[in-house]
Amino acid sequence: PYGTPGCTACSGGCGSVLTLTGAFCGDGSKNGPEACDDGNTVTETGCPYQLDAGTCLRCDSSCTTALVLNGPYCGDGAQNGPEGCDDGNRVTETSCPYGQMSCSLCSANCTAPLTGLAVAFCGDGTKNGPETCDDGNTVSETACPYQLDAGTCTLCDSNCSTTLNLTGPYCGDGVQNGAEACDDGNRVTETACPYGQTSCSLCTANCTQALTGLPVAFCGDGIKNGSESCDDGNTTCGSCKSDCSANLLAAATGTIQATKESNLRDGETFKLDDGVNPAIIFEFDKAADPGTVILGNVRVKVSSGDSSSTVATTMAAAINDPALTLAITATVTGSNNNVLSLVNDAQGAFGNKQISETVQSTSFTVSGMSGGGGRDCATGQTCTGNGDCASNVCAGTTSKTCN
Repeated sequence: PYGTPGCTACSGGCGSVLTLTGAFCGDGSKNGPEACDDGNTVTETGCPYQLDAGTCLRCDSSCTTALVLNGPYCGDGAQNGPEGCDDGNRVTETSCPYGQMSCSLCSANCTAPLTGLAVAFCGDGTKNGPETCDDGNTVSETACPYQLDAGTCTLCDSNCSTTLNLTGPYCGDGVQNGAEACDDGNRVTETACPYGQTSCSLCTANCTQALTGLPVAFCGDGIKNGSESCDDGNTTCGSCKSDCSANLLAAATGTIQATKESNLRDGETFKLDDGVNPAIIFEFDKAADPGTVILGNVRVKVSSGDSSSTVATTMAAAINDPALTLAITATVTGSNNNVLSLVNDAQGAFGNKQISETVQSTSFTVSGMSGGGGRDCATGQTCTGNGDCASNVCAGTTSKTCN
């Protein structure tokens, strides 16, 4: 009967004794009047350790009341039973929680602690978790660190929440910074000083070495460089303009506007000077006015009624007389053939000699001589050719000077 674990009885014929078993509280099976049976007659107060659950169904000691109990398990955060560890979950983590520099975590089955886990935090240089940015530190920078080839950078504030767009020193900004030996404001290794500078302080493209002994090019160095039209080795005289913008080697020129004979007076003069030979005074001699020409003057004989054209032709013949030591050539020009065009036979500034005259008529006018250039450098002055020198001799090999 229920409640008796074992008993003996007689067989139906009473010929033998039978050993029987029966149901009872604690046999592990719910029988008879039992509300439950957990295999014992103990009223438990908690569950035994379990791997993956924290609750259990148990029975009181009389099998009359079912008990819903709690007990330890893997993942409850407390190391119990056979556990090697318990981190409060059933996960095998691959890294520490964000923001922790180290951690003690456990495998999913609570058998072994996890070691060598990766960490992620503001300042580790990798954008993780809630971070907007991470530049490898927890400083709010105000400027970029020195860089070789850029003046801007993107950094992060101290709590990795805001991106900072900054500027800073770099090679080529014109200021010597960081490990720079020099900084000339560019990233070029120059091979010569800028045109016009007789010396310069320049730097290699990576700002590591000052450049020395660079060649120079400037107006007056005797070499045609840059935008120069010419260069005669100086900026004071010679065949080239002082700023090397134009070639000055030219012959002096001038003009004389002749007038008719009736406007001239006997003995009136004009003087020409070629800048090399002695100046010559030309004196008008009117045939109708007997007299002599002043000694040393050159006679320009005009006849009564001569037109301005005729007078111009007579003047040209006198000027061009090969017997004279005057290196000026006169040519009759003008719409009325009454203008003398005068050109010095040689190029040079020496020919810029003013034409003087004593003619009272306002219809007789002179201009020049002017416009001559070159051949004005004194002895010892730098030159590049004979046309620079007043002596017309430019000598020397490496450094030429006027003799």
